[in-house]
Amino acid sequence: MPSYSLNDICCPPSYNGESRRARWFFLGLFVFIGFMIIFILIGLAAGLWKHAPEQDHYLILSRQWPITVCIARQCDEKYRDQQEWLINGLQSRIAGEKPLKNCEHEENDFKPESVKDEKDYFATRWPNLDPLPHTLTIKEPTEKPTTTATSTVKTTTVSISSSTTKKPDDKPDDDKHNEKQWSKEWKQYGTCYDGKQADYFQTIMELDKTYLLKEAKISEKIIPNTTALIELNTLAKTLAEYFNKKNEQKWDESMFEFVCKLVINTNKNDDDDDAEQGQHLYLLEEIRMCFGVMTTDDGDKKKQVHKPIECFDRSSYGIESPYGCFGQQSVRYPNAF
Repeated sequence: MPSYSLNDICCPPSYNGESRRARWFFLGLFVFIGFMIIFILIGLAAGLWKHAPEQDHYLILSRQWPITVCIARQCDEKYRDQQEWLINGLQSRIAGEKPLKNCEHEENDFKPESVKDEKDYFATRWPNLDPLPHTLTIKEPTEKPTTTATSTVKTTTVSISSSTTKKPDDKPDDDKHNEKQWSKEWKQYGTCYDGKQADYFQTIMELDKTYLLKEAKISEKIIPNTTALIELNTLAKTLAEYFNKKNEQKWDESMFEFVCKLVINTNKNDDDDDAEQGQHLYLLEEIRMCFGVMTTDDGDKKKQVHKPIECFDRSSYGIESPYGCFGQQSVRYPNAF
């Protein structure tokens, strides 16, 4: 039985030398393309099977300035002039995205018992700034309503009065009033927290105690003054120095971000000069601090450790800040408004 080589099969003797070389070239090209297709398919399959990388979560602790918060918003009177930084809440965020909101959680509903250990602390550090409930009393006008040829609408004066209708036993329940605030924060941001509801509120208290920001006077230069401008970069550096004196961890200006409120000045000065009237004013409303979350083993249970991290792109202050400062290099830190 005659034997045949690969050369005889692919290039029979009837082919001349040039035809043989061309046939070998196209055969090699075909094999090469085949291997390339196989490698591409393997690469695609590996990409589909590869687990998606874990997203970097971090926490944002926010403190609010009541004087700014209560501008153009109904607040309890005692907070309108309060010069003390208060807790505003704790948000979760994925790097490069907006804060997470309204997530699905196994404890979607707020449970008052989840703050039983923090309630007294929160009563002063995280109160509900909304006005306490009042009773509406309708007073009939003492004079007959004015009637004209074009209008026959009866005018009734409605006023809020607590002295005429409230009884001594009707004192508002401050705890329940504050719980409305804590419940709102839990449903909006807390449900995105990676942990139990009680752990969420405990984390807020621990972070606020460890990195306490309470005093209005942050430094000799950073004090509340409605008429003065404060550079955001200077404020961030001052805060870093402030916390470096109080904590062992190293802080720098990249670990803070700010929220501003835009208001339009409608006041006229004594000289009847309306150069300031109608001016857009950017008021400091929140100071935020960001913390990376690391999980460590503490015996039989896992424990979260929070470390300050950089939490924003500082170039946003020169372009358009997503937090309401809108590219402002300087803002006002109001002592009254």
